[in-house]
Amino acid sequence: MSLYYHEIIFVSIERIFILNFFEMLRNCRKNKKLTQKQMAELLDMTERGYQNYEIGRSEPDCSKLVEIADILDVSVDYLLGRTDNPDSHKHNLSQSSSSNV
Repeated sequence: MSLYYHEIIFVSIERIFILNFFEMLRNCRKNKKLTQKQMAELLDMTERGYQNYEIGRSEPDCSKLVEIADILDVSVDYLLGRTDNPDSHKHNLSQSSSSNV
């Protein structure tokens, strides 16, 4: 296989990831019954800036992604499509707490 073929696969996978993130973001926000304006206020950003996340025009940086996950009470992995369990962050916290005892 040529290098070009691998680049196409990578770009395609990245595009799928991005689409999943924005879909997950919108769905989680709606499940929490929050408006885009409310999310923007909680994230200390403009409503347009937040809307750009949901339509795929821009992507949050790591710290903003963590803030979003905290507000929506889901794991970053769930938002990124790495798990189907929105509560996986709660499970991981309880495991680490019990191992520290």
